[in-house]
Amino acid sequence: MGKAINATGIDTNSRASAYRNGAQNISSPTKIQLETENYDPGANFDNATNYRWTCPTAGKYLVTWQVVATSVAANECVAAYLYKNGSQLTVSQQCNGANSNTIYTPGTAVIDLAAGDYLEVWGAISSAASRAVATGQYRCFLDISPVA
Repeated sequence: MGKAINATGIDTNSRASAYRNGAQNISSPTKIQLETENYDPGANFDNATNYRWTCPTAGKYLVTWQVVATSVAANECVAAYLYKNGSQLTVSQQCNGANSNTIYTPGTAVIDLAAGDYLEVWGAISSAASRAVATGQYRCFLDISPVA
């Protein structure tokens, strides 16, 4: 799909939003299978095979991601990784206190990307246990918007 340039010169076909809507467990670093799209006007998000967004136009992007794990045991941590081109770019982590809880682990970054770079969300639990990720639009997701 071609570019859709708005009045500020930003390619609006470069934005996308996807989330996890089906059952999935994580333990050691596991790619979150973001199989449901909110929007993807440029058809840059692969929600069927690789569960990743591929950058169509070089520039700066505001990237927001989150991993939510359920039934997290006391003293366990949940990590939400952002991977770029198959390697960890950054990570955010939230830890549970004494009670079993649902843990939300968000992350946000402004990232310089080249055309062809790709982004993925991965999640992990600090123990050897396997935990379910929460499903739905505002639970495990990846949102990308061009900013410059």
